[in-house]
Amino acid sequence: MAATNIQSAQWSFRRGQCMRCTTLALWFTSVCVLVSLYWQGIPNIPRRFVSLRAISFNSSTTRTTRGTTSQPATTSDIHTALTNENNSLSLVKTWKYPPIDLEKEVPTLDEMFQRTVIVTAISSNHYLEAKAMINSVQRLMPNTRIVIYNLGLTHDQLQQLPPVCNVFEVRSFNFSKYPVHVKDLLNYAWKPLIIKETLYEFGAVFWADSSVRFKKSIALLTRHLQTFHGFIPRVANYNKKGRFSVIALTHPAMFDYFKIDIATYKGDIGYTPKPQSGILYFVNSSYINEKLLQPWVDCMMVLDCVAPHGSQNPHVKQQKGYHVHRYDQSALGLLMYKNLRGLYHISHDATKTFNSIMVVQNGHAVLKRGANVKICPEKTL
Repeated sequence: MAATNIQSAQWSFRRGQCMRCTTLALWFTSVCVLVSLYWQGIPNIPRRFVSLRAISFNSSTTRTTRGTTSQPATTSDIHTALTNENNSLSLVKTWKYPPIDLEKEVPTLDEMFQRTVIVTAISSNHYLEAKAMINSVQRLMPNTRIVIYNLGLTHDQLQQLPPVCNVFEVRSFNFSKYPVHVKDLLNYAWKPLIIKETLYEFGAVFWADSSVRFKKSIALLTRHLQTFHGFIPRVANYNKKGRFSVIALTHPAMFDYFKIDIATYKGDIGYTPKPQSGILYFVNSSYINEKLLQPWVDCMMVLDCVAPHGSQNPHVKQQKGYHVHRYDQSALGLLMYKNLRGLYHISHDATKTFNSIMVVQNGHAVLKRGANVKICPEKTL
């Protein structure tokens, strides 16, 4: 009888151990399955947002903004973004356009021009200005496509744009993919994100603000693309001081963020470009993507980088204690200096060519001229 009780107790103990091991194994298997599904990019797995990463998917440190966490994205993150039917990224379309990387192979100048898409973003108050810009494209580059991002157009304006000649597509920018501060149109964080999205898709992008008026074809700029690794900005000046210098129009905290010493910057005469972020030409290049475009996008994702506390848009009345700041443009200028110093300097850029092919015209006084656009009901762009 005693032996039977001992055997029964031993059996119960072993059965309990077996059940615990089985439960642990099932739990571990479940965790592995969930992790596997997450990294395979299942669309239903919630994510904070997909941070646009370089093609090489270089790692970077996690940054935290006010209320938003930015994590480096993986290849599967990009795949998830691509397969989401509501995602304006639409990189699936890239298969229609052979990839470009100027660091590996340089297309002909004509091919780079043919691949170039003019990209802009407009709100309702800049609609007439944008029509004048479109008019100049139609006259000088009748086969060049224009992609327009809607930043607050009226219903009537949205109805008028699709039939316009050269207008390839009118898109809504998906702000929900990004930190909440990107919705503030006056900090321009959305602009580098749009440039990144469209460059992935088309391979060659000319960003033009609505105030740009073309005098000649941008094909004249293509000869500079290889020299500057696929990025040509229009540089306003290389001033180390004065009201239009980078220092005057950049919050000191942004210098700190990029670890740039202001005293050293001031002394580097001729190597401190102030680019105009409303006129930029990009052709895909792994070098520029790593050194400039991705760091620019990364900054836009962090509120304390793009809009440091105490920064203020120069187009509004200045408040006491605030520093005038140009947001995306300030970041672009500092990154050009930090990561590409010497590539652009006072005697080595494409600004002279830029000035020969376009002008910038703001305000309503110029809108009476050139605001009429051609309509192409059956477009073939």
